[in-house]
Amino acid sequence: MSLIKRPNSRYWYVQLQIDNRTFVRSTRTTERKTALKIADKIRADIHQEITFGEIKTTSFGEALRRYVDGKRDTPNHANLISHEKTILKIISSTTRLDAVTTSVIEEYIRRRMIEGRKPQTIKHGVNCIVGAIKKARKDGYAWLADEEQTQGFAASGIWNLPSGHGSSALETRSSC
Repeated sequence: MSLIKRPNSRYWYVQLQIDNRTFVRSTRTTERKTALKIADKIRADIHQEITFGEIKTTSFGEALRRYVDGKRDTPNHANLISHEKTILKIISSTTRLDAVTTSVIEEYIRRRMIEGRKPQTIKHGVNCIVGAIKKARKDGYAWLADEEQTQGFAASGIWNLPSGHGSSALETRSSC
């Protein structure tokens, strides 16, 4: 187990390897002594997860908050705060993270299109949602345990937003 600092972060990270799997978790602290104590707890949590098969769950709102907070010192932070507020008006903050499926994201896109938002604006919102989900997964939280749903999300074509405001469905990419 080791403590590392990443170039774009002020926080200490713990990196450890168990059963040929590498885990990297943020301690969310800038003080090394505190990070060492937190690292021990993170290691114990990972061992418990592996041993007992426990997977942490969180709400979508909490995952989104952690994602936006993690981007605090970036030029895009103010935009992310704006996207967070808009997203939480459409997707409830109390929604379990593993309940945020492709259909929920497609509903978000549909509602933003009805509001008359441009495709690029909608795409930024979707990027924020996906970023929050990816960060939560990286931090060890459950999301889309069903393999079929995971594949459906990847193949949904959410990046190909229709250019017309009147379109009611997403264009999907044909898989090669």
